[in-house]
Amino acid sequence: TVCCYHSWRVMQIWKQVWEADYPADSPSFAFRQVFTSCEMFFGLFAVCFRSRRVGSRNATPEEYADAVVISPLVDAIFWLACTWGLLYIDFRFPNIRVGVDDAGAIVSVHLVDYDDMVILPARPSCHRRLFGVMEDNAHLQNILVKNSAFRQVCTERVNACVCPECSTLRQGLDSLSIQENETKQT
Repeated sequence: TVCCYHSWRVMQIWKQVWEADYPADSPSFAFRQVFTSCEMFFGLFAVCFRSRRVGSRNATPEEYADAVVISPLVDAIFWLACTWGLLYIDFRFPNIRVGVDDAGAIVSVHLVDYDDMVILPARPSCHRRLFGVMEDNAHLQNILVKNSAFRQVCTERVNACVCPECSTLRQGLDSLSIQENETKQT
C-alpha cells in the first residue's frame, strides 16, 4: 500500500510536469522531452504504468558510459529535481532509450522507468545542493561509483553552478587558496 501511494504521489507530480506549458524553444521543453508522459493504472493487487514508446532501441553499455551520450540525460535529471522536486534514480542502460537515424547516429536520448523516483522534501536551490542529495541516495551512490561518465557530467554541472550561494563559496575557497599560497611562499 505504501509503495502504491508513493507511486501515485509521483504520478500526480508527473502529470503536472506534462501539463506545464513550455515554449518549444525553451530549455525546459527540451529537458522534458528526455522523459515521456506516463499514466498509472490500478488493478487487483497490481499497479501498471503506461507510456508511449520512445527511441529506436535501448542504449548499449558503451553508450551508457559515454559522457556525450548521457550529458542531456544528466541535464534533464538536474532540471526535474530542481524544478519539480522529483529525483530520477534508476539510471541504468536498459532505462535509456536512444533514437537513431538511418546511418545509425544517435539523434535523441530518453529516460524511461519512473517507478523508483524520489520525491524530494524540498527542491534543491542549485546543482551543488542537488549533487549532495544524489550522493546521499544509496542507489545513486552506486551509480556514481560505477559509471565514471555519469559522475564526470554531474561534477561538470556542479562546477558550472553560478548561483549566488555557490559563487560566494567559490570566492571563499579561492581566497583560502591564495592565503595558503602566500603563507607557503613566506
